[in-house]
Amino acid sequence: MPSPAPFPPPRPLRRLRLDADLLIALRWGSVLAMAAITLGFPRLLGITIAPLPLLATATFLALVNGAAMLLRHWDREPIPAMTQLMVDLLSWSIVIYFSGGATNPLISLLLPVVAIGAAMLPTLQAWLLGAFSILTYSFLWNFYQPLEVKDATIAVQLHLLGMWLTFLASVLISVWFITRMTAAIRIRDQALARARENEIRNGWVVSLGTLAAGAAHELSTPLATMKLVVDDLVEDAELPPRTRQELAGLKLQIDKCKSALTRLTAEAGRPRAEERRQRRVQDWLEECAHGWRALHPAASIALRIDAEAAGRLVAADVALEQALHNLVDNGVRFSPEWLEVSATVHGPWLHLVIADQGPGIPEDVLAAAGQPLPVHSDSGLGIGLLLARSAIQRCGGQLHLAPRQPRGTDVTLKLPLKDC
Repeated sequence: MPSPAPFPPPRPLRRLRLDADLLIALRWGSVLAMAAITLGFPRLLGITIAPLPLLATATFLALVNGAAMLLRHWDREPIPAMTQLMVDLLSWSIVIYFSGGATNPLISLLLPVVAIGAAMLPTLQAWLLGAFSILTYSFLWNFYQPLEVKDATIAVQLHLLGMWLTFLASVLISVWFITRMTAAIRIRDQALARARENEIRNGWVVSLGTLAAGAAHELSTPLATMKLVVDDLVEDAELPPRTRQELAGLKLQIDKCKSALTRLTAEAGRPRAEERRQRRVQDWLEECAHGWRALHPAASIALRIDAEAAGRLVAADVALEQALHNLVDNGVRFSPEWLEVSATVHGPWLHLVIADQGPGIPEDVLAAAGQPLPVHSDSGLGIGLLLARSAIQRCGGQLHLAPRQPRGTDVTLKLPLKDC
């Protein structure tokens, strides 16, 4: 079997969108904070700040954020994160320049911007952002517009209050941003794990498809020979009725095998999504049930179709029919005296439940049934279950196995309906 190709770790589009959303949300917080510093704090704390430069800076930052939101809404290429963070850093530097420079405890708000850059940016850009913040801090150490506070005691209290507010803002920003980023990383890792599992499963399916094509070619000649022999034997007038009946059943089985091989050859290489036919649920299931009963004449297979489900449409192809056939075969193998296939509608889904009264599936096999590799057990589930799950998932459906009370197994196929 060919080994699955390694799954590359690209940066998914979801991560890019999340980065843009986080920066936009943080920037609106910066705009509101700048407006509060300009309009509210001076009057509340009794200090004097030049309002026009601060309002102009807040307006500029709001315009940048509006442009970022429009690009996000139109699915255009976003403003590079490095550029956005540089704008944030420069905007806060202007605000701090006109409100006391390095003596203003708000200068510590430059640190969360650098921390966010370290989490989002490539290494070189993160170091450049850090270097720019150091240069900015050094500049504000020597050049700034001092605040006019006449009472030294009040100045000390204001400085301590500013330190507390800066610490509070830094904690809130850091915790909020890091938790959002951590959640995004978990989602990405889960998506990568599912993609790797699908890659492994697809490798098995491709390998089995190659083996099936070769087997179909090799079996066609022996089946044709067997059919000729059976036809000759049936024409023998001296055969006893019981033997003639058994030969008729054997001929039916050979015809079924030849039909399956013919359909396999005809469907090979066709794009599944385009070749699926929309079938009425009742017509499709009754046709499938005719084949099941022909292959298992001694088994009791009941088909129950809900009135709401009978006229709905479902996209069915050979792979899906074969998956359903394999699951019914497994049920008949362990519960030939009673097997029921029921069809009901639940919202946009068609639920097909294959219920049997066999010994049931062991818990360890049930736990491993969702793995991308075949399940090996004495109950016979394995490659057939893997192929069935793969075919159902390619049709947009789901497969669930559950123990049935008091004994047996319920196998549920959820297939999307096409007329809803």
